Amino acid sequence: MNTTVSELFQPFYGTSAAAPVAAAIVALMLEANPDLTVESMRAIFQQTAIDIGPPGPDATSGHGIITATGVLQAMLGTRTVPLGGVRLLFC
Repeated sequence: MNTTVSELFQPFYGTSAAAPVAAAIVALMLEANPDLTVESMRAIFQQTAIDIGPPGPDATSGHGIITATGVLQAMLGTRTVPLGGVRLLFC
């Protein structure tokens, strides 16, 4: 299967695409709680990841897909997240 739209556009996926997203989510986590440790952030990622492969962690997809919504809702126990004076509501 070819997902190329045109010769000018190549899909961007894999670790190169995931790493900046993960870093951005870490920044949001630290905005919400500056006292988080690396270990606690790792645990939150693992607990909130959406499993997309065989049940449990695997070599292809790790623990699954991480989402800012899932991580912040788990951290704050709420559907709204305060960020920089703005409250985001997750539906």
